[in-house]
Amino acid sequence: MQQRREHRLILFDWSGVVTNEYHGVDTRNDAFLRVLARCGVVNPPSTDAEVQHVLDQVSDLTGIDLRTSNRPEDCRRWIAALGKVLNTRIPYVLYYRIYQEETKKISWNHELAEYIYGLKPRVNIGILSNRTLLDYPILLDQIGISMFDYVFLSFMMGLKKPDMAVYEEVNRAVSQNHISRILFFDDKEKNTKVAEQYGWETCTTKGLDTQKIIDRCEEFIEED
Repeated sequence: MQQRREHRLILFDWSGVVTNEYHGVDTRNDAFLRVLARCGVVNPPSTDAEVQHVLDQVSDLTGIDLRTSNRPEDCRRWIAALGKVLNTRIPYVLYYRIYQEETKKISWNHELAEYIYGLKPRVNIGILSNRTLLDYPILLDQIGISMFDYVFLSFMMGLKKPDMAVYEEVNRAVSQNHISRILFFDDKEKNTKVAEQYGWETCTTKGLDTQKIIDRCEEFIEED
């Protein structure tokens, strides 16, 4: 039986690699539109571009990026501003409840998730994902964070990919346990390109490419 690769780490972006961010199945934008509808928004955005325009307006109005904030009051201000942009009063408690319900419906790759969990006896595993405080209860319920050796979530770090400081912080944290090699999966090339500058091995892929991800993990673990 092969010894556990104690000095190697496989990091996964959860959104876009394990959960779906793309057309064809239940995506994050689909969930967001359902949240707006259930909150009583009369004329919600209808395309991904319109959704992004709304999010940009909220960001301009508040100066808040929920992906890098761990403050509940920022969530409240952001949701209030969302309502202002959409000309609808959106109570925080209502939005929070519906957001949890609808975001849990986003499709995700159960086969890949089970494979990732099964890697733990063989190699260190971790998450590096841009997520918000609003997403945290869903992550706890969906993925079982305790299964991972390392968890790097943007709202906890106060940093988001592809900021170079993210990769510097990960390197600093894992070097304390003498991790010498990192393999990183992400669905966005802009994130993997920066990771490569810090000596990481990378694979840009979507969760639909299950076998590609499995093959690369096995190669990484088996290499001398």
